[in-house]
Amino acid sequence: ADYVMLFDESDSLTVGNRTKMVDFLSDFLKLIDLDNSDNRLSLIQFSGFAELTFPLTPKSKIRDILQHMANPNFYMAKGCTNTVDALKTANDKVYATLPNNSTRRKVTILLTDGEPS
Repeated sequence: ADYVMLFDESDSLTVGNRTKMVDFLSDFLKLIDLDNSDNRLSLIQFSGFAELTFPLTPKSKIRDILQHMANPNFYMAKGCTNTVDALKTANDKVYATLPNNSTRRKVTILLTDGEPS
């Protein structure tokens, strides 16, 4: 499957909730066996705007994704919770680039601490 994870990094997100989200991401990547399967993951971080952090290709490794998420320089924590832009980025920069005849399952996962603003 192709997984697109939308990861909230807005002002309202507490350090504790961000830690829980990173822990979930780590467990999820192991569950889908990202390193040893045909599964692929794209990561989009968002706050006031969305940014495609890891595209589906080339294939990302669990270690690379978790190192990126652990780096405090990549913690956006700016602005509102622009869920609409995150979904638009998933559609326009990930799903729209896939072949129309692809039989791969497409799964979007939204990790956020609350309502969009």
